[in-house]
Amino acid sequence: MSSVQLIENTLKKTARRIRLARMWQALWRGLLIGGAIWLLVFAVYKLAPIPVMALWAAGGVALLIPITLSIVAACRNISSLETARFIDARKQLKERLSTALELSGSSSGDGAWKELVISDAARHAGDIDARQLLPLSLPAVSRWALLVLALGAGLGFIPEYRTKAFIEKKEQQANIRETGKQLALLTRQNLAQRPPALEPT
Repeated sequence: MSSVQLIENTLKKTARRIRLARMWQALWRGLLIGGAIWLLVFAVYKLAPIPVMALWAAGGVALLIPITLSIVAACRNISSLETARFIDARKQLKERLSTALELSGSSSGDGAWKELVISDAARHAGDIDARQLLPLSLPAVSRWALLVLALGAGLGFIPEYRTKAFIEKKEQQANIRETGKQLALLTRQNLAQRPPALEPT
């Protein structure tokens, strides 16, 4: 494998790892945002008589946000030069990889100096492990996301607050529905027992 191929392979592996790390960060940010939306709607539901469909809608949005943010982070392309600059900054390589990448794409310049720069960058690129460079650990935002989710779960144990007037109105609506069902049943029975007004022809 040539020096240029070694550099390019290292950059591809690191670019994949950067994309994975961005997806991981976006997932936790999405969990925090979605969890906060759901917690807010759930708290309003506990305090005010909003429809249960609002909870279902908030839950759907809370699930879609982390998935959407992760997909957006995964679809964002990372160029080789951007990856090289990232590695240079993270490993303090003093622009070795980015310079070697730029020189490998150009046809001008001193051949011996160019080979020296590329071989030096390849020697450093061989020591780079993308997993070690970007370990997947819980980001700082994950603590807040877990706190919001725990608050939402804890809120489930608190009973809903409803005023006496609201409870009476609900009971009246239930009574009216029950009375309507009884009237419909009684009407059906009366019609079934009543003989026909005209003789069948």
